[in-house]
Amino acid sequence: MKSKRKEYIAQFYRGNRGMFLLAALTALLTSGLHLVIARALQQMIDGISGVPGAPGLAGMAGWIAAVLALILLIQAMEYSFQPRFIQKGMQQYKEYAFGKLTRKSLESFDQEASARYLAAFSHDVETIEAGCLEGRFQLLTSAADFIGALVMMLLYSPVMTGISCAFFILPAGVSLLMGRRIQQAERQVSQKNEAFTATLKDSLGGFSVMKSFRAEGPIQALFAGSNRAMEQAKCQKRRQVIALGTLASLAGVLAQLGTFWAGAWLAFSGARITPGVLIVFINLAAYVIEPLQVIPERLAALRAAEGLIDKLADALEEPARQPGTPLPDRLRQGIELRDVCFSYKGESRPALEHISARFEAGGCYAVVGGSGSGKSTLLGLLTAGRRNYSGEILYDGRELKTVSIE
Repeated sequence: MKSKRKEYIAQFYRGNRGMFLLAALTALLTSGLHLVIARALQQMIDGISGVPGAPGLAGMAGWIAAVLALILLIQAMEYSFQPRFIQKGMQQYKEYAFGKLTRKSLESFDQEASARYLAAFSHDVETIEAGCLEGRFQLLTSAADFIGALVMMLLYSPVMTGISCAFFILPAGVSLLMGRRIQQAERQVSQKNEAFTATLKDSLGGFSVMKSFRAEGPIQALFAGSNRAMEQAKCQKRRQVIALGTLASLAGVLAQLGTFWAGAWLAFSGARITPGVLIVFINLAAYVIEPLQVIPERLAALRAAEGLIDKLADALEEPARQPGTPLPDRLRQGIELRDVCFSYKGESRPALEHISARFEAGGCYAVVGGSGSGKSTLLGLLTAGRRNYSGEILYDGRELKTVSIE
């Protein structure tokens, strides 16, 4: 399954790696900007507090100018690179998957629910885009924030960093617990959406039948039930996300206040903790806590997106074809049908019934009939598109079922 997934994920990066690297660099610079802002606040607060060695007004202006320049640079890079990478990546992924779909045999496609593919190319691709592409950059920024903030905290005060880390356990535990639930909820939404799409497709496809039999009431009930199930699944997912956000916010506030209290206690105890250092620890603590909240959620979204890729890859996998003998390049005698019958899956009325005919090699024939009389079905059988017929179809005396489909 993973090998199939790699085949599809590779489409995101085909001829697109340079744009991905530039977008990833932008994500890393965004994390660097967060640390620069924290450092600038510390320097300016210490300057206002009169801490020896802190910058004056000119130095503060320099920090402000540097922060603004970095913001403009990073925003320009994000504007240029990330949207272009995602556009090309998703375009290639969908085209590759659709190409696989068009190469499936007619017999194989007939045995499947086309609603699966409608869902895969609508709702599922949105989830994949958010979880597998946008989510990767968010994960990269969050991971860089986490590592950079911890390193910076250690440089300021190893003792205070150790105390702060004890407060980070709670938000980390909450995120890991709720992240798994969000992943399960996302799978439920995908399944219910597929069922809803199937109901909608069948209802619209059989609209004339519905009107003929005045079945508006039962069809409305089927639609309402499928729609209700999908919206309930989406509601459950939203509740899981809100619950995660609420618990993570409470745990994050507790961690920040605990860090502030620990810093104040150290300052009163005579440790060299300036007001600027205390404030910067609060800011850096946020950059440690937020990844602990975001990373499990983003990883859950990434796994859910990869699960949808696996589902599509599995659906597009062509079943193993029965081995057969090749036909000669040239038809010498002709094609003969002997008492051929065929019915589509799920339909009681046969599409073809007891058809016998002979088409001589070199001849020219017209198959005529009204709409729904079986012309396309007959041609489908003659091109080996479907093999679940009864009777015989002979090519120069060879039964079509024994011939290699290629």
